Amino acid sequence: MPTKRKTTLKATKTNDLVKPTREQKLSIIGLLQDVYDTENQRYKGKDTDQAVAECLDITRWGWVSEIREEFFGPDGNQDEQISEKLIVLHKELHSLMAKTDKEVESAKEAIKTMILCQTQAKKLMDQITAWVKAGAP
Repeated sequence: MPTKRKTTLKATKTNDLVKPTREQKLSIIGLLQDVYDTENQRYKGKDTDQAVAECLDITRWGWVSEIREEFFGPDGNQDEQISEKLIVLHKELHSLMAKTDKEVESAKEAIKTMILCQTQAKKLMDQITAWVKAGAP
């Protein structure tokens, strides 16, 4: 989470059409440069628009959202994306394990069948060997 930076300018609550001042925009951009990973299109760590606004003592975190969307990229942070990826990987791993378990069971059955065939073949070989030794035509 970003360390709190004090700015002397605060947003007023007069109406929803209030825009950030130039100084507030620059403060937001400055902090976003520190906490937003533009290469991966996400906040670093657990940071959010609200955390940036709180850090700058700005009451309208929507301003941060607008500036971030315009100049940096989409919402989301590293921790959320890692959690989402882990969930997807967990599901994929579970599916792969189920498929592997099924294949292992099939392989066990195939080995049992091969052992049975091997045993039967050995018995036939022993019979033929005995006949050959006995001089069978």
